[in-house]
Amino acid sequence: MAPENLIDLKNKNLKSIINSIRFDKNSTKKDISDRLELSFATVSNMCNTLEQIGLIEYANNDHVHVVGRSPKYIKLREDRFTVLSIHLQVSGEVNLVLTDLLNAVIAEKKYYYGNINDVHIFMEKCKEYYDDFIAEHNVDIENVIGIGVAISAIFDTASENVVASEIPMFDNQPLKQYFEEKLNKNVFIDNDANLCAFGAAMFDFENTVYVYIGEGLGIGVIHDGLIFRGERGYGSEICHMPLGKPFLSGDGRQLQRVFIEISPATHKI
Repeated sequence: MAPENLIDLKNKNLKSIINSIRFDKNSTKKDISDRLELSFATVSNMCNTLEQIGLIEYANNDHVHVVGRSPKYIKLREDRFTVLSIHLQVSGEVNLVLTDLLNAVIAEKKYYYGNINDVHIFMEKCKEYYDDFIAEHNVDIENVIGIGVAISAIFDTASENVVASEIPMFDNQPLKQYFEEKLNKNVFIDNDANLCAFGAAMFDFENTVYVYIGEGLGIGVIHDGLIFRGERGYGSEICHMPLGKPFLSGDGRQLQRVFIEISPATHKI
């Protein structure tokens, strides 16, 4: 096996172990090994690494009595690290949310950027919002392990640009690159419907279809616990789906346009 494939496999196993600890409480190393079908040695070595960085700790279960050496139960230290989410679904608004590793909200604040329509000016404002949020809530920046950005658009996995954005200034822009440069953190950016579907899948819904109605119309699909992306991230996009045969002659309508027409008060979905 090529070295890069070994690294990918190790990272995949590590993520699986961390998620198992996050959502399956009172597990032993053997429990995790059996559940994930990984060798005990692999689980043990990775758990030792997680203990060294302070992500997990071991505890006795006083309700279980066995003969001989009692197994140690693994407990996640959910406050060891935090994750920052940036929500860009609504025009004129930026919502910052800080969560622990069990997705519990620690702090949240909404900012309003008004009529800004230049992405570079917007990024400068985002840096101001970020600094204000960190200072106001006394966030230890070193413990923020990453930033997730939710947006009403498609993240093209080939170009790493945001496309088909409901907010025009984001369209065809490398927002992931901009955020990483401004905030000096690893950034994950994705379509809001995909992220909603993924959030639902974390509660044992391994096959999920999530319909999201916000600034636009979107669907997120989870298959076998993974986001269905298709070619370059366009797999589950439906808002521009043509309706009816007249579309072939140029007279048809897109699905999103139909939803807008039935909500004339706002002209939004």
